[in-house]
Amino acid sequence: MAHSPTTPSLLNDLIEVNGWRILSYQTVLAASRLHSPAEQDVFEEIIFQGQHLQHELETELVSLTRDLPHRGNPDGPVLKVWSAVTSFLTGRKAMTIGELFDRGERALLKIYRYAEKQLDSPNSKSTKKLIAKQKEELKAFYKRYRSLYLHQPV
Repeated sequence: MAHSPTTPSLLNDLIEVNGWRILSYQTVLAASRLHSPAEQDVFEEIIFQGQHLQHELETELVSLTRDLPHRGNPDGPVLKVWSAVTSFLTGRKAMTIGELFDRGERALLKIYRYAEKQLDSPNSKSTKKLIAKQKEELKAFYKRYRSLYLHQPV
């Protein structure tokens, strides 16, 4: 039987994943001046959304543990799944911005589904509710912008 991550561990991992998402989009935004104003707006919205999600997760973690998140923990179970999913989805070396968006956001949704399934104890009810809310927000965002980026050249 597989060991389920603890709620604080899971929250730490999701905080870290959102941090990587923010950094990735900041890097893409800064590295290329080829973006249209609409693309820049979407990337900035992703960064803002990621910061908001990260803040909500940090607030939940602090309310549960009375401690700050532990940054840079590469051994968390959600981070291991995230690494496996992103490696699988980004196996090619060069991707268009559209592919990066599509694959990265799909990977994030898979991580949130995984995290939600890990929380079955009565003590994790508020955390499960938060993760489900964030997952739905991410899904709506992905659906809203997906058509803009599929099959777009770099």
